[in-house]
Amino acid sequence: MMKTNIFKGIYYLWLILSLVGSIYLITAFWPDFDHNEFPLFNDFSVGILVLPSYFILNWGIIPHALERVIVNKYLKYGSITGYLLISYIFIVVFMDYKNVWFFAYCIICGLLGIMHFATSRLLHTFAVKEI
Repeated sequence: MMKTNIFKGIYYLWLILSLVGSIYLITAFWPDFDHNEFPLFNDFSVGILVLPSYFILNWGIIPHALERVIVNKYLKYGSITGYLLISYIFIVVFMDYKNVWFFAYCIICGLLGIMHFATSRLLHTFAVKEI
């Protein structure tokens, strides 16, 4: 019972820190393409901070919440798949990059979000499992 409580604390801490950190990094470093004095820093901040945080939030945290809330199996996986596609299309449309490397980097960051989803799911399994 003690290990379950420890995993439950780790699980909630993981989700809260991920949620707060992702939202902060996305809002603080979202690029401003119109008034861009330092384009290299802008590209660096997008590549290192914004895109991984965006995909951790939209491919890791929100699908995990949808998975916990929706009961019907077909509705659950259909809504998660639709949400993942919409969030990918949103970032590709609203970022002003139009080269192939940006799309490939979005796929890599999406894999980071999927790893976050898998870690959250594993922590949830350990948190609710009686050891």
